[in-house]
Amino acid sequence: MTPPPSTTAELVQLHVRVIALERIVIALLGQIGDAQSGLIRDMAAYIYPRRTRHHLTIGAAAQMIKLIEGAEEFRAKPVRSRRERRPRARPASDGSRSPR
Repeated sequence: MTPPPSTTAELVQLHVRVIALERIVIALLGQIGDAQSGLIRDMAAYIYPRRTRHHLTIGAAAQMIKLIEGAEEFRAKPVRSRRERRPRARPASDGSRSPR
């Protein structure tokens, strides 16, 4: 028995979830060391097809490399959370602006 076709709304929701998970993975990979990063690159090279060139396997290997590269960029440029950001200067009570 074949499953019913997915609706557009279901596909959009699935797409949103995949994007969210990808961002979480990139953030987590930003915390790993060079040895673990090398292991992931090795796995990408390992799953890359040797005899049969299947487009899904090629895509998976490319996505693994893309995630590692995204994590390396994330590691190079740490992003502060909203809680860590400096609060904005509030206007002085006399109506003049306070210096930043």
